[in-house]
Amino acid sequence: MGEAAQPPLATLAPPQRHVAGSGHVVALTQVAVQSRRGGTIVELVADVGDAVTVGQMLLRLDAPDLRFALRATELARRRAELALAARRLDAADAEALGRRMAALAESGTVNGQSARDAGTAAERSANFVDQAAESLAEAELAVSKARQAIDELTIRAPIAGVVSVRAANLGEMILAQVDARDDALLFTITDPARLAVDIDIAETNVAAVQPGLKGEAILDAYPDRPFAVMVQRVAPVASAERGTLALRLAILDPPVGIRPAMAVRVSLFLDAPTAAGAITSNITGP
Repeated sequence: MGEAAQPPLATLAPPQRHVAGSGHVVALTQVAVQSRRGGTIVELVADVGDAVTVGQMLLRLDAPDLRFALRATELARRRAELALAARRLDAADAEALGRRMAALAESGTVNGQSARDAGTAAERSANFVDQAAESLAEAELAVSKARQAIDELTIRAPIAGVVSVRAANLGEMILAQVDARDDALLFTITDPARLAVDIDIAETNVAAVQPGLKGEAILDAYPDRPFAVMVQRVAPVASAERGTLALRLAILDPPVGIRPAMAVRVSLFLDAPTAAGAITSNITGP
């Protein structure tokens, strides 16, 4: 039997050219949760892996000094309320006396000076009412600030997502954010629905890569689940130490199980792909 006829070389499809790189899945929305107030953790309701909604309680602190401060402001407000009530009574009496003295002066029963003095006293009492009302407003503002401080002892989720880090422990005393600075982390919340891929490619390939270029990515954890990606952004500066350039890739069809920080390998197609190809580490083809 003769050998099978081979197709002409002209009919063979040229090899697919591609640029390869590797990197990690990154979360586009990730928030570090800290506390504006210091205190002792007396209630802890969130843990790593928990899904949370915006405003959901994560933990609660206790701070006796803030509770005492709130009580002090409430007492001061009550004193201001009583003082205002007393000033209003005095003003009502002074106004009534002023009207009565004015009527007596008009009838000639008392002299005009007495009526004017009574009118001046009524005006002074009205001013005292205004001052007392301002004092009450200041006291109410102090109560509002004290209550806000108490409210801030309850730490809530600023975004919807999944708790990816929990650094808080029940019974632990923590410092306020302004005092602890970088050591004040309580939680990290990540939005698993908003992910991207960051990779590095050899800087010699930069001329072939531009936003909009599509490719295929494979997670080291799930090598049987390739998914489509597209170049979203090319870093403006290369790494002189490593000779690489960073790319941000949009995930077009995220696979089941994808998570932030997973290792990923990517192949960016320089020509329209005809089939999924193997991931390599350099440009192939002519």
